[in-house]
Amino acid sequence: MGYYDLANTIDYMREATGQKSVHVGYSQGGLVALVLLTTRPEYAEKFKSMQFTAPTVYMENIKVPLPTAWISGLGNYFSRFLEWWGHSETLQHARWNFHKQMCSVLCDDGAWLRPIYLKIFSMFGGPVDASENYEHILTKMCGNVPVGASSKQVLHYVQQYVTGGFNQFDYGTVDSNIRQYGQPSPPSYNVSSVRNCISLYYSETDYMCAAEDVRRLGRDLQCAELNRMPYTAWNHGDFVWSRYARKALHEPIIARISSWSEAAGDRAEVKN
Repeated sequence: MGYYDLANTIDYMREATGQKSVHVGYSQGGLVALVLLTTRPEYAEKFKSMQFTAPTVYMENIKVPLPTAWISGLGNYFSRFLEWWGHSETLQHARWNFHKQMCSVLCDDGAWLRPIYLKIFSMFGGPVDASENYEHILTKMCGNVPVGASSKQVLHYVQQYVTGGFNQFDYGTVDSNIRQYGQPSPPSYNVSSVRNCISLYYSETDYMCAAEDVRRLGRDLQCAELNRMPYTAWNHGDFVWSRYARKALHEPIIARISSWSEAAGDRAEVKN
């Protein structure tokens, strides 16, 4: 996604508009951009501004209730399974009518299972603030997640969780990795080589993207601005669904993009 898809998107927009790109990446959107910048550094100059919200790059400290030893074993099994099955799409449940019907049973007004769904949501995303009103969008939230991913992509995230690093895909055996990379283990993405200044937005109560991991990312980047969400309870989904997202997140991002654009314009005028 980072090496090919994002690069092609950037090239298309540059050709169509003649302008540099503004990148706002949520969750995996930050990881994908860093994959591009570390593997194809020539793309650094094609970005005017970069903003990452809840970037799931390092996953060493996530608080999702998953036992590392069990996940590690599952990853090895899943890797062997993919060699036989192939790297097809998975987790596309949101496209199934049955999934949407199940979400109606779980989340519609008056559904007795609604509190259970909210509990599951908070277990994986983080605590839900008492002032948030998810009631009117619970069915839509449930019905649109997950939207699908490559099975190889899912396994790669499992590997990131187990190792705590930011590495390229592990093909499971020394021989396979040597064929792919010329070395027995997958190389790390060199985050410290990224020249772009990046604004990072994170929360202390995001279970999927731990604050410690975002601060680690900030230390590893050459130029990073850390912005902690000013709420005692702000979960992974709040970056998208919170009623306060516009004031607390969207407006600051737009202001930051505008300030960087103005600064770039000033530099261009001085240069001219």
